Parts: sequence; structure tokens; C-alpha cells
Amino acid sequence: MVEPSTVPAEKPEKHDTVMSVSAEELDSKNFFLGMADKPMENEIEVTPVDKAKFVDAVLTNSRFKANYSFFGGKFTFTLKNRTYEEARAAMLAATKDGIFGENRTLFVLRLRLMLMCMQVDMLNGTAYPDAETLGSLVPVFEDGKTVPPKWMDRVKIFSELPEAVFEAMWQCVHEFETKYWTLVRHSRDQDFWRPE
Repeated sequence: MVEPSTVPAEKPEKHDTVMSVSAEELDSKNFFLGMADKPMENEIEVTPVDKAKFVDAVLTNSRFKANYSFFGGKFTFTLKNRTYEEARAAMLAATKDGIFGENRTLFVLRLRLMLMCMQVDMLNGTAYPDAETLGSLVPVFEDGKTVPPKWMDRVKIFSELPEAVFEAMWQCVHEFETKYWTLVRHSRDQDFWRPE
């Protein structure tokens, strides 16, 4: 675990249904839909810090996290992995009445927003608790009204980000998911942390 390892990169959409649906609209020529400005690398470097953080997250049943920043550290955020139930809730929230909606492109844009709401742990010093800790992940029916889940309060925050910032953050989500699923895949055979 003390040396960096170069291992085959795992495409998140290969392992994660919500990333798979989002990737279906991939068009590298379209700024609004492109998941990455450059082609997917065949290999990815996994650092000793990545390995240690991943193993620690698994052994303590906590989240794997990574920090990102833009503009010389003036815009900072931390991403975390989702649980299965959070991924399901994001998909349900994006489907609008249980269907993909009138336009698949709009659905993908909504899905990306919902994933951002689930995965941002901290944004410019403001911490966001895990969606699961806020109560029901899906709308509930109370007093004759449908009440949206508390995590949906974040939608306004992320939807009001400048488009270029949101897109840059989305690139980081894709990079984060690539590294996360690479760590998951290689933890099975311990390719990158051979017993010492």
C-alpha cells in the first residue's frame, strides 16, 4: 500500500445504474451533456492515500471521500460515495412522476443534479449531512399532502450554481466515481495492495 499503483480504470457506468443512465446521453462534442472533456483513460493511478482512505472507509462502514478545488482554492468541495438507497432516491427524484419524462436529455440533466445533491459532502466550507440522516429519502404523504424529502432542499443550491462551475464539478463527480469503482473492483483481488 505504500506505492502508487497504475491499474485498469473502471468506468462507473459499468457498475452503477444511475451513472449508466447518465452516460447514455454522453456526447463529447456537447458541453451540456459531455461527462468528460477527454477520452476515458484506460488506466488510473491509485495513490497510497486513496488506498488507505478506501480501506478505512470499508472497515469503519463510512464514506469514501475526496477533496477538489478550483480557482486557486477559492472554490472547494468534497465528494463522497452514495449508498444504494441514495442512488435509488436520486433516480426516483429525477424521473418526475416515475417516468423518464418528455425528454431524455432533460431527464439526464435532472439526474446529474440529484446525484450532485447526494454526493457533495462539503461546499465552500458548508457541510451537508448524508441524505439518509435527514429522514425519508423519498416523498412521504402527510396530512393530505406530498412532502418532499429534506435532501431535496439542496436542489436549489446546486441548480443555481453557474453552469461552468456545475459542469466542472460534474467532471469531478465522474473522476471520483471512476476512482471509487476502480478501488471497489481491485479490492476483490488486491491487485494494488498486496500483503506486505
